[in-house]
Amino acid sequence: MLAAAANHAWMAQGSGMHSNKDVLLRALATSAAAPHVLRHASMELRGDAEVVLHAVRNCGAALQYADLSLRSRRDIVLQAVSKDGCALSFAGEDLRGDYEVVLAAVKTHGWSLQYASPQLRDREEVVSIAVSRNGNALQHASERLRAEYSIVLVAVNQSGTALEFASGNLRANASIALVAVNQHGLALRFCSEDLRARREIVWTAISSNGLALEFASEALRSDSEVVWAAVQKSARAFQFVGGHLCEDVDFAVKIASYSPGSIAVAPPALRRNKRVAIAAIQQSPTIFNDLASELRHDPDIVQLAVRTKGAKLQQLPPHFRHDKTIVLEAVRNDGYDLQFASELLRADVDVVMAAVESKGLALQRASQDLRSNRNVVLAAIAQDGLALQFAEEELRGDFEVVLAAIRKCSIAKLYASEALQKNKLLTPCPITNPFAAEGCSSVIFTLEDLVGLPHEEDTVHVKARIGLGGKQALASVPLEASLADLARALRESAGLSEKQYIHVTTPGHERIRPMDAFMRLRSLCTSVDSTSL
Repeated sequence: MLAAAANHAWMAQGSGMHSNKDVLLRALATSAAAPHVLRHASMELRGDAEVVLHAVRNCGAALQYADLSLRSRRDIVLQAVSKDGCALSFAGEDLRGDYEVVLAAVKTHGWSLQYASPQLRDREEVVSIAVSRNGNALQHASERLRAEYSIVLVAVNQSGTALEFASGNLRANASIALVAVNQHGLALRFCSEDLRARREIVWTAISSNGLALEFASEALRSDSEVVWAAVQKSARAFQFVGGHLCEDVDFAVKIASYSPGSIAVAPPALRRNKRVAIAAIQQSPTIFNDLASELRHDPDIVQLAVRTKGAKLQQLPPHFRHDKTIVLEAVRNDGYDLQFASELLRADVDVVMAAVESKGLALQRASQDLRSNRNVVLAAIAQDGLALQFAEEELRGDFEVVLAAIRKCSIAKLYASEALQKNKLLTPCPITNPFAAEGCSSVIFTLEDLVGLPHEEDTVHVKARIGLGGKQALASVPLEASLADLARALRESAGLSEKQYIHVTTPGHERIRPMDAFMRLRSLCTSVDSTSL
């Protein structure tokens, strides 16, 4: 950004100013802008030694815009490469063979060795410094030095993968290989075939990176201790298992129990094995989605996954929606899953009872007959008084049912029959306006989300932040409830006294005033989202 700003400011000076040396020197004061400023300078100034020297002191890459004659000036190039070794690529051919210049370049950037002359790429002291800065610069060393033990040792110690550029003899050298794989496990791929069969070398490699198992010999990929160590580093290493271990179920069960994710890359025979799948699900239920297709259709596997909350009824093959055992497991975990059950099971009293005991509002998805079943409805409102809204009309006029709902949630009375709404016995005692007056010291609730769910069309789920801390209050209220009802629900969620006044502010930071207490919640919801809190 600094470079762009300086460049823009320099360009804005107009073409006449691009020849003004004083203006240019001031513009070059920003190191990041130096190459951009010099780029747009006049040819005369790009050939001015003072200007170019000033530019490369700030940014070596500015050398590329200097006049060709200055790119062969030793003092200027030396300044440039001392700042950025790769500026050597812009130096004159003769200076790429200058020992002092190249040495300064590789000290700041080992990769700049590629721009040195062939003679200097064959100088041990130059190459040694280059590979100590960037091991992979070894690829630009002479063939003689890529076969030099001391040079290669420095290179692989800095970057294990530099072993790729060593001579064949040194790639077969155990001490070199050990240093390389210790620095980067995947350097094992560049070791000789004999070394990839050496247990010590392979063990060091997989201790650094489990995926190095891919490059081990077939015998070591069939070694249970080696494979176990590799999987402990990376679950995906199991894909490289070899020999008899590709069909060893007992070993695979051990692996799946330790690292369930390994089943996703296991050899085909093991990935389709039921015992292995069960071991993986018991350790990590959500691994169900990574199982082979035939296992995701196995009733025992599915039941285990659903019971351990690793799979939702919605995710299962359609025929499981007709399986009472599976559906029962699903709705016990989440009553809302009742909506995905078959029509027949939504009329099954055992299934529906399990669903409403988990989530009272799941009553909405029950068959009409069961929404008229007094025991089912009572179970639903015992979990959530607002479930009264989904009961059939006859039960919404039942005094005991409505009383039970109101005791669970006072605003459930809104869903009672018209006659019971007027029944004084069901009218709660007058409650003081819960909103604190402006200026009063009290707890502040800041509304963050007002959310409606597809299966609860008349209910709003509210999330609010309490005070300045991270604590939250969660409440569910009817869309037709008043703002006072909302405040009471939040107050109850936070465990505050019924006598305590509170401040409530909207997502737009507007405070709800006491005079707004009897406004409908709907007035606060310009739209109701369909995503869950």
